[in-house]
Amino acid sequence: MLDILKGCESNVWYSVASLVQYLKSEHPWFLIPEKPRYEHPSDKLDGRYGNFREGKRYSDDYKTISVKDLNAFEKVEGRYVECFLEGIPLTLSYLSVAYDRSEDEKIYPSMNKLKGFKLNQGFLRFMHKDIISPRVTVQPNFEIHVESLFYPAGILAELAPPGRHCLCRHGLCFEVKEKEGGSTIGPG
Repeated sequence: MLDILKGCESNVWYSVASLVQYLKSEHPWFLIPEKPRYEHPSDKLDGRYGNFREGKRYSDDYKTISVKDLNAFEKVEGRYVECFLEGIPLTLSYLSVAYDRSEDEKIYPSMNKLKGFKLNQGFLRFMHKDIISPRVTVQPNFEIHVESLFYPAGILAELAPPGRHCLCRHGLCFEVKEKEGGSTIGPG
């Protein structure tokens, strides 16, 4: 999925439905292999979507999604795409998302709630290994400012022991404090 997304442009809205249709036509086996291996022989009878079910919300009335359903791919892989985009990429601020809250919620798990996504430049820099080094500035008052698109763990480890930094309005800050026998770094 990440390799497919890195081919997109940053700051352009894409519909989730178009991504799902692209996957369906170009990468139909990206999630489940064409010929899956089944743990138990009886699982083969249910087919590749045998362990995927949907039903009415707040009900025990669930039915198995069949490969023969016209929109089986959208029901299984499409839901996966929605959950994937709402997961790690959104948590890491690699993308923004747009929802349609009016979509019918009678079916569970929900489907088609996530309508669009927009990748940010940080995601593409990360995927293309074009990461700008953190910028470190020591202020006249001995505060150290670290500016970085990504969490600069290496620089922070060099500057201060874990937990010895704070967030300020400009990013991560440290303060160099003069002590007898040398300088120490502490939260600013």
